[in-house]
Amino acid sequence: MPARSPVGALVRAVALATLVAVVGVLLLYGLARATGDDLTVAAPGQPVGGVPAVAAVGATVVAGVATLVLAVVTSRLSRPRTSFLAVTLTGLVLSFGSPFAAATHTATALWLSAMHLVAGAALIPLTVRALPVGGAR
Repeated sequence: MPARSPVGALVRAVALATLVAVVGVLLLYGLARATGDDLTVAAPGQPVGGVPAVAAVGATVVAGVATLVLAVVTSRLSRPRTSFLAVTLTGLVLSFGSPFAAATHTATALWLSAMHLVAGAALIPLTVRALPVGGAR
């Protein structure tokens, strides 16, 4: 039986993590809408608009692709898990700025931040588990 590719293992792990993240984000999206929040945002110089579900899913998939790229890059470093965690946790913390900058009211900012947190909670640990403890050999 041929040996499994380390990149293949990362692809499988990140694909699963992305699926879990999308489901979590959609659940929160539905809950936000069920509570009456229209999830409205306004980019600078743009009119106010609602965040469609497809945008939430699309952003989560983009985060999954970025996670995969970062995982492949960090898997070649001497401390892949530590490097991956440092970059992703920093990125997650920084990502909380965008909901508060674009949301038209606090509830939307909190819902969008919760979606960021749920996506990160799926993507980061499931990917870390697929990374080697030590660097590539």
